[in-house]
Amino acid sequence: DDGFDAELLDEGYLPGATEFESLYRELVPRLRFLESIARLWQQLVAGAPLMPDLDPDKARSWTEHARTVQEELLGLLDAIWQHPIPTPSAQSDSGIEFDIQLQTKYELLQLVMAVHVQARRAELMLRGLLPTETTDTDRREHRLWRLLTGAVIHGDTATIRQALPVVLRRLARQPLLYVPLDADGDPHSMLAARTRHADLQFLVEHLPKLGLLRETSQVLRTAYRMERTSRPDGAAVTEFDRLFRLALRHTLEAVCHSVHDWPQTHARRPRRDIPGTPPRQKRPRPRHSRRDRRPDRRRSQSGLNRDQGLLQIFGQLVDRFQVSWLRHSSRTRLAAAEAIEPEDIWEDVREFIANYGSELFAAPKLTLGHIRTILHQGTDWLLEHLESEVAEDPLAESLLVNDLQAGNLDREQASHILQMIYQTIIDRYYRFIEYNTTTTQSDYGDKIHCLLDFLRLEAAYDRDAWNFAPSEIAHEVLAQGPRPWLATAWEEICGRGVRQHAEGHLQRLAELESLWGMRLPGLTDRLAERFLRPLAVNRMRALVEAARADARARRFPSMAFAQLQVEVDRYLDETHGSGIDVPPWLQKLEQEIDRRPSPSRPRAAAGLTPRAIAHQLATWQRSIMRRRRKRK
Repeated sequence: DDGFDAELLDEGYLPGATEFESLYRELVPRLRFLESIARLWQQLVAGAPLMPDLDPDKARSWTEHARTVQEELLGLLDAIWQHPIPTPSAQSDSGIEFDIQLQTKYELLQLVMAVHVQARRAELMLRGLLPTETTDTDRREHRLWRLLTGAVIHGDTATIRQALPVVLRRLARQPLLYVPLDADGDPHSMLAARTRHADLQFLVEHLPKLGLLRETSQVLRTAYRMERTSRPDGAAVTEFDRLFRLALRHTLEAVCHSVHDWPQTHARRPRRDIPGTPPRQKRPRPRHSRRDRRPDRRRSQSGLNRDQGLLQIFGQLVDRFQVSWLRHSSRTRLAAAEAIEPEDIWEDVREFIANYGSELFAAPKLTLGHIRTILHQGTDWLLEHLESEVAEDPLAESLLVNDLQAGNLDREQASHILQMIYQTIIDRYYRFIEYNTTTTQSDYGDKIHCLLDFLRLEAAYDRDAWNFAPSEIAHEVLAQGPRPWLATAWEEICGRGVRQHAEGHLQRLAELESLWGMRLPGLTDRLAERFLRPLAVNRMRALVEAARADARARRFPSMAFAQLQVEVDRYLDETHGSGIDVPPWLQKLEQEIDRRPSPSRPRAAAGLTPRAIAHQLATWQRSIMRRRRKRK
């Protein structure tokens, strides 16, 4: 759905008939098959401790196969990247066809790189199973990674603590950011950065399961240092947020699944009388018959202590991780609308739209393919085309071209403002579709600033929601963990800190709706979440598994299903939507229902007790990097 009421908005070519679309249909099934094989190898290595009779020759053969796949994928990557696409004209049809070919090419390149990363990870894990074999051609970095991977797979924490600092010190010198393909990025540089990211992802997924929580935070710290010390020219892409979410989630899951093994807490008393003190007197025991005793009393008190201790540890861990999250997000642009947030820039944008919006931003000229073509070719290319149109057609009129030629408008400034407007629209194109479908302002190109003002508000809300993400991850882990009742307590704790921010955004929304005389239902629902409604989705997702288990066991009536129905009805009472697309919360529930039931998650490593966790928290900021001795 492109938001326009027409049978065929774009004509002049047949969908699916372009060259890259044909290549896409031919290559994607083969690439997906290779990706599935690589993931199966990884699953096999993860279950290797349960298969002591695994044939080393087979593992070695799979390792070589994974290496061969990587080499062939590199050749395919070069072939796709070097294959040209004819330059389009500025006509809408030509631009849309060019955009389809270009996006298909980029998607193919992305898929090839993704399969290469999975094959490389499978090779690394398979080599960890094999006996240590080194040759003269092996680089020291490869030997270190092989040693570290093998230690992680076999749970050798002593070797991990020795090898990890060396590996992280070497990684810290390498770039982790990359320039995307649509910004003239190099696919090989992008692949190298994504490979390093996959290596770090492997560590943050497995170290918490071994009880190495502080080491996990050190991996995150190294990733942040890699992004800060080596930044490429141009618009760089960061994947730190994905790494952070994985690290925090696996850390909290390891702690959550270790609660059952925590020792029971009792008041400490001296085992014998201390010299110089009064003799210890035993506390009188209440007289109860065996029939009157409550065997569940101690257990319930112990469970309450564990719940309180778990919430306290969750709060401390979230606070530790929150520091690096806020530090990273303060230097990251989350939405294109943040570029037009300053008042001076916003006034320039509004003035530009008021003068030239009618000829530039009419709805037929804002199709997704046309905007992407303009951004790919550059806004200077668009200005040159407009000038050539006026020069070739004596009847064509353009106030923008007249002002540029008369010197009333600076060309560089016009190009920059056009760039910001197009980027803001395409960054939230689903919101533009809602605007184009539900408002009358969309009929006028010089009213596009109304949409942009709402997008500025949404960007501010998304910034606060982004900062709230660590607490939301903790809530999701609690809701889906072995003690789901703690999610409600965590939700109450979180609500105190975000209530004021949420009300401020809703007040600004009411002001914009009154100012511009329009309303975007999807955006209204988004801000009405008040940062806390996604937590209700976490509760619903946690109830899906229990309801499915009741259905399979034919337990009727199902308490889990009844509770799920209550949660869904309550959510629907507070949500309206625009009716254009399926709301995100319903998509998440559908994904949870379609997901195959996963086996019970393994417990964290023995020894992840409150005392051990407290020790790691106390030394959280202490670096694991050993200082090098100065040579005399």
